[in-house]
Amino acid sequence: MMFSIRIGRAMERGRRVAGSVRGQRGTVLIIGLILMVIMTMIGLAGMNTTTQQERMSGNLRDRNSAFQAAELALRIGEQQVLNRTLPPAGAGFYDLSVSAERTNLDQDGNWGAGNAVPVAGVVGVAAPPEYMIEQLPPVRSDLGAGAVKDRPRFRISARGVGASASAVVVVQSVFGQ
Repeated sequence: MMFSIRIGRAMERGRRVAGSVRGQRGTVLIIGLILMVIMTMIGLAGMNTTTQQERMSGNLRDRNSAFQAAELALRIGEQQVLNRTLPPAGAGFYDLSVSAERTNLDQDGNWGAGNAVPVAGVVGVAAPPEYMIEQLPPVRSDLGAGAVKDRPRFRISARGVGASASAVVVVQSVFGQ
């Protein structure tokens, strides 16, 4: 009889285990699915953030190359003023000391097409950088003892385009002699 009691207790324990498993059926599956959905949402949010940062860094690089191209054109224009080798009137050189008609630098049509001087040999940009030189009214300077001298002034404007045509930078300097 002792033998049968032990078997009965073992069967009773097995029923309790089997009964508790039946009560938990599907709970682990639902919790696992909820965790998978949460992890997927976190992963997608991370991918969107990374994609946005890639776009921002690409735009910054594009604008930087446009700025560097505009700076190059500006320095070449300043060098021409220093060397007194100005481009022809209307083709990159404008005398504002005679006529106050100012070129609107914000409009793309005022650049290129003979209105500005292009800089050749710049690679990695959508369009070559360009510059314009405008002679401003002279500045009178007192040399002392009643002597006065008119000093010429120039405004050099340069436009650079980055690797894409949407990145445009315009820089200026006023240059006196």
